[in-house]
Amino acid sequence: MKEKNLPYHLALMLIPGIGIKLRRRILTDYPDLADFFNLSKRKLYSLGCNEQLIAMLKHPDWQMVERHIAWQTKSEAHHIISISDKDYPRALKYIDNPPTPIFVRGNKNILNEPQISMVGSRNATPNGARYAYDFAYHLAKSGLLITSGLAVGIDAASHQGALAAASATIAVMGTGITTIYPRDNKQLAEQIIAKGGALISEFSLSTRPRRENFPRRNRIISGLALGVLVVEAAQRSGSLITAKYALDQGREVFAIPSSPHNPMAKGCHSLLKSGAKLVENISDILQELKPQLQQQCTQTLSNLSKINNLQGDAKKCLDCIKFEPSPIDLIIQQAGLEANKVSSCLMQLELSGMVMKSAYGYQIKHEWGNQ
Repeated sequence: MKEKNLPYHLALMLIPGIGIKLRRRILTDYPDLADFFNLSKRKLYSLGCNEQLIAMLKHPDWQMVERHIAWQTKSEAHHIISISDKDYPRALKYIDNPPTPIFVRGNKNILNEPQISMVGSRNATPNGARYAYDFAYHLAKSGLLITSGLAVGIDAASHQGALAAASATIAVMGTGITTIYPRDNKQLAEQIIAKGGALISEFSLSTRPRRENFPRRNRIISGLALGVLVVEAAQRSGSLITAKYALDQGREVFAIPSSPHNPMAKGCHSLLKSGAKLVENISDILQELKPQLQQQCTQTLSNLSKINNLQGDAKKCLDCIKFEPSPIDLIIQQAGLEANKVSSCLMQLELSGMVMKSAYGYQIKHEWGNQ
């Protein structure tokens, strides 16, 4: 098992009724999730859990947990990644309600590459589908990974444009990772995997298509990327939900204008009125994202340089610190060093800007990522 918390992340995922605030508190206060599952009923009551939820927490469906873990072992292309895993996408860690765990089929190593999400209508016009394909093709040629939702219409055209550019692409699913939806895109899904891309889902393996799950997955589509390009969208559509998530997450929002008589343009025009960036060609996007791409590259090189210069005990301590707060006694235990030596190393790491201290312990600063 790569990550000792994984069974507990799966158990937590399979229990209904855990709200965003409670989940966030659990992940923050209990970096070792086994401690949470071993809490007394009284303590669980104090956290806001009701009788029904406590009963489920005391008797998780470990058989279903094992089924999920068994899926991971069936192929080297199967991955289950929790938020405490080093392979978890950096961009998702700090969105509101980050998914954990995520299921990945394909190449997990591309999850941290610079991405732009492309979304739009399932009932795309021929012009809209052509725009999506062409923009995806040229953006992929320019070095951006295309992320979309595997739906028919704009999503499918965006994935196809990226593949035509000999680029990997990421499809975020609103079903379980073993259920391709719509079925018409099963061949496209297999092409994405074969060409070095990835399918992603936060839902349990057996999850069938449900209307409420597709808006929920949109926060992942936007959260993975530097920005979202809306190609065609009706006034009330999932694409506008993705754009709203993007704005809340501090991502850029781009929209392609069209004829005012086109009902599939109403959503894009609404976004443009609200301040989205008007896009006529890919340079409009690349120019806007250029500072972020340069900053990301510069920060990565700086981080690598500092990490490479770390030696001995300081490196041991850094390896024990995660994105969630790690208590100092846990760092001492895992590093195998004396308390005074760990305290000295932690001060060095904090002064260098690699870690920060909170009431719950030390954690890696989010801009460091996982080098």
